[in-house]
This record gives sequence, C-alpha cells and structure tokens, in this order.
Amino acid sequence: MKTAVIPIFSGVEGKNILRSGIYKTLANNEGVKIIFLVKKEWYKEYYQKGINHPRTSFEVVPPYENDFFERIFKNIKFYLLRSETVDLHRSTRYTDGKNRVRYWISFAANRFLARRFIRKIVRIFDSILIRRPAIAELYKKLKPDIVFLADLFDDQEIAFLREAKRLKIKTMGLINTWDRITTRWMIRLLPDKYVVFNEIVKKELFDHDDVLLKNIYISGTVQHDHFVSGKPISRENFYAKIGIPLGNKIILYAPLGRAFDRTRMELDQNVIKIFSGLIENGTLGTDKLTLLVRFHPNDIVKEEDMPAHPHVVYDRPGIKFQRNLSDAVFERTRGQNWDMDEAELSHLLDSLHHAAVVICYYTSLSIDAAALDKPIININFDVKGGRIISSPHTYYRSEHYQKAAATGGIKLVANLDEMTKTVKEYLESPALDHDKRMRLVESQCWKLDGKSGERIAKFIISDLETKSA
Repeated sequence: MKTAVIPIFSGVEGKNILRSGIYKTLANNEGVKIIFLVKKEWYKEYYQKGINHPRTSFEVVPPYENDFFERIFKNIKFYLLRSETVDLHRSTRYTDGKNRVRYWISFAANRFLARRFIRKIVRIFDSILIRRPAIAELYKKLKPDIVFLADLFDDQEIAFLREAKRLKIKTMGLINTWDRITTRWMIRLLPDKYVVFNEIVKKELFDHDDVLLKNIYISGTVQHDHFVSGKPISRENFYAKIGIPLGNKIILYAPLGRAFDRTRMELDQNVIKIFSGLIENGTLGTDKLTLLVRFHPNDIVKEEDMPAHPHVVYDRPGIKFQRNLSDAVFERTRGQNWDMDEAELSHLLDSLHHAAVVICYYTSLSIDAAALDKPIININFDVKGGRIISSPHTYYRSEHYQKAAATGGIKLVANLDEMTKTVKEYLESPALDHDKRMRLVESQCWKLDGKSGERIAKFIISDLETKSA
C-alpha cells in the first residue's frame, strides 16, 4: 500500500481537496493510504467529524519555526519575482506613500535579483541552510511515498517540501488559484511535479518559476466540479431558505469585505445603499428585484456591515472556526480560519444558479459566475464621503485579471450610470455576452466536466505507481 501525505493548512485546501474528487478518488483506491496534516488538534477534531474512513487519518504537525535563515529566505523571495503585477503593487505602495527612496531601492533589488540563475542559487541555499528535524522525524514515522502540497506559497508547507526532498520522497504541488504566480513571490522550493488548472498558469510557472513544462499537468478547476455534478435546489426552496419573495429576480452582490480590503468598507456600504434606492425607484426596470449580499466565506462580518435596507437580503456563508477575532489576529489567521463543507458548496451553487446578475470586484467569483453562464459586472469606482468618485482600482491592472478581462466575459463599470445601464441590459437580455463568458470559462477552467478532482487524484496515483528515477 502506498501512502500519500497531504497538508491541509488553509480553508482553500480543505475545500479543494477534502470536498472534491481529489479525496474521493484517492479514498476509493484500496492501494492508497491518506494522511492529512493539520496545524492544531482542534482542526484534526473538526475534519475527522466528517470523515470516517479506514485508510484516512490526520496528524498534527510541529509548529512553524521562524528562525534566522527562515526569515532571510522568507523576505528575499519577494525580490525574486518580476512581473507587471509586482511592479504595479510596488508603485502603488511606495509612490502613493511618497516614499520614493524605498521605491527605487525595491525596484533596483528586484531588477538585479529576479533572474533565473539567482533564483536557482537562492533555492540551493534555502534547501541546505534550513533544517527541520521535527518534520523529518514525522516523515520517518508516517513513511510517505508522496507528499502533495496544495499551497506552494505558504512558508510552512515549504518546510515540509524541503524535508521531503531531503529524504528523497516524491513531491507534487498544486497551484490552486488564478493569481498567485504573478502577484505573490517566487516559489521558494520546487517539487518534482505540478498540477495547474489551465494553460495560462502552466505558462506562468515556466516563465516566472523556471519549471519545466514536461513536469506540469493540467487538470481543470477542481472548485467547479460541483457546479457540474451538483444539482441546484428548486427556485421555490432557495427563495424560501434565503427569505426572498418568489416573484423577484436576484442581483447577487459580493462585497470586497475586510478580508480583501478593509479600507473600502465605505464603498461596500454605499453600493448596497445605492442598489436599494435603484430598486425602490424602479430605475433598473419593471422587474421586481432583490439585492442578495453574499459575503466572502473567509470574511469576518460585523453587525455594522449589514444595515437594514429595503430590497436587501444578507448572506453570511462559510464555517468560521473563530468568529470574534481582533483585526490583528484575523489578518494572521484568515487563510485558515474557515471552511466550506458540502452543504456550503451546494449553497454557493444555488446562489449563483438562481441569480440573474452577479456583481463583484477582482475576485474569482467572476469565474464562478461565468462557469454557470451568469452575467458578470465588476465595479471600478470608489466612494468617499458618501459620494461616488472616479477612482480605478489598481488591482484591475494585474496580469491575471487582464488575461481574464481580455475575453470580454466581464463587464467593468467605472461609474453609477455605467453600472445602472449594464445591470438593466443584463436583466433584459441574460444571454448577452454569452460567447465571451464561454471564452472566459475555456481559458480559466480549461475543461468544465466535473472531473478535475478525479484527474488530479489519478495523476497522484499514477506518480505513486511510477518508480523513482
């Protein structure tokens, strides 16, 4: 029997692995034992409640060590990625703060260090100078044949990758989002093989992280498998569940929230208020409408974020492990402080399926909506002192977003008039821009057939069955 060790250190990993065909297919293979690694005992207790399988177990890992060399390599990684998005973020961060000296130092360091041969040298020293005996001992106890890592941008997972490579254990990494290759930093250490969702990310791995194309496997977006295999509940049941009059059309609005940008809370609140007024005044047409405000499952929502407005219903999805967190603690733990179980994933499907229009910002919800062929609007203005101002969001100029926007499947609106006009058009003609949305799905999802998780698991199994070179 072969053993696969898989860290589950974040909510995204739990959702995309435990709740998908990745785990289901691995668990159905009698020749595979699965050991999930978690950070705390209570994560282990939580996940075990929903999984009762003879070949599946959970192990609590040693705490993350942030020693001298770890801090060095953790900081230098920021300078080893050169992309338009990194330049954009640097410019915004430093020139907006009028710190020109710091900007030019960062710019010069990035231009000098972000080279293939320097990344190679840094990775060699990163692998040599840092050792984690506690992780090595854990591996000797668990005896894995492969370690599958679903977040290569997490420093703690890099520690597990490092020790696996040192012990000659097979390693495989999943790039589980659309933006990280070009927006974050260099992947500190490289596993043997990779799984990506589409051709775009495959090319980015080659361009920015020096990965050989032959080592990259394209699977499709695992998070959308449920959109194909799942069955939405009836309109009557969903409307009753969420508290919306049955005759109304739903405009689904996803605020930025504190998780993405707590400086724009005024924007979120005013957009909700604006839509309430537009619906009340009949500005959006003759249809009866409700604004369904769906917060991000990774967000901490406070009572003041949900003021009462006519025609507005709030939805707080996701399972929060800890709700009453200070902003400082939330910032440190937001990546791991949530989960979406099968019921939550079904609720997301229901919410999008029954929506007439989806309005959001620069998040992957746009791709989720496109996967169900729902008209998508992204807001590109701001609100200050209760007034709408022309203030384009820098994030829309990011490389990954530009690649999605190039399909034409997302409508970007720069003011209230554009937003009102576009919402009315989509309410009247939901098939408008259908072909463009399908181009967006093709480029971002690769293959929307409900089998991406199964393909990933079969790729893992195939690698397990292949002898090491």
